[in-house]
Amino acid sequence: MGIYFFYRVYKEKNDDANYFDRLDLQLTGVIDYLGAPTSANNFGVIGLTVLSTNKSHLDERKNRRYYYCLIKNGRAELYQYGVNRCQIGDTILLNTKNGLFVTKRGLEINSLPILLYTNDRFWEFVQNHYQKF
Repeated sequence: MGIYFFYRVYKEKNDDANYFDRLDLQLTGVIDYLGAPTSANNFGVIGLTVLSTNKSHLDERKNRRYYYCLIKNGRAELYQYGVNRCQIGDTILLNTKNGLFVTKRGLEINSLPILLYTNDRFWEFVQNHYQKF
């Protein structure tokens, strides 16, 4: 039993290290809504209308404990760092393979890191308040 537990922890850490490279998601969208719990270290939920993407459907909830986004029916929900620097109406440019997350607001352009957040309280918040599409 103990060996299995340590194998799972080891495997999960290695999977997360290559997660964004394997995800290979390219997406452009416009922010519709934002949300964040007060104790999420500036992580939050970014809801988008998808303008273009290389993946029209993405839902890893059954296969992964932690994941970066959901995509379905022209909508996307990202679980992203720096949500306080985003506004409704901003355009998002995302390329996970290159680690690129850019927000555009008029002539203003901001770049933020992409990270896989593994805080269980954050994921409880997300599952209780979002992911409704």
